[in-house]
Amino acid sequence: MQDVLRRIHDLRERTYRQIGFEEHSRPGPSASEQQLSRVEDKNKLTLPDSYRLFLSIHDGWEHWSGDVALLSTQQILVGEYHDRIEAWRAKQAIEESEWLRHYLVIGFSLFVGEHLLIDCSDASEGELLVWDHRVVERFPDFYDYLIDFEGTLREELAES
Repeated sequence: MQDVLRRIHDLRERTYRQIGFEEHSRPGPSASEQQLSRVEDKNKLTLPDSYRLFLSIHDGWEHWSGDVALLSTQQILVGEYHDRIEAWRAKQAIEESEWLRHYLVIGFSLFVGEHLLIDCSDASEGELLVWDHRVVERFPDFYDYLIDFEGTLREELAES
């Protein structure tokens, strides 16, 4: 996974330079076991293996995709992202999206509608959803999402 994340960081930085995006893609430091356990305990879930591994390498990633951040353990638990996610979840509950209760929001934009959600009902896999006002893509797990994201970045660079 570390190699994939290094390649994604390089590709993301190259695409940002190419399009003139002023922010830098910023992967976080590794999360401790205590931080991971706090997320699991507070949310009453078990993090899927591939996502847990990601957090143990990078506890979040600012400007993952434009203003979409892969959230740190702290951002999942408290603060502006947490509060906005809770408001978004409340709205979804009103719209009868009950199935979302098994999903943890792990990527979020404060400005556009894109969010990343991971299914925490099966810790060994953890289906990942890309949500933009509805489910737009599904991946078997977080690692498969990363591989697809790397391919998308390669295509973006090749096209420009």
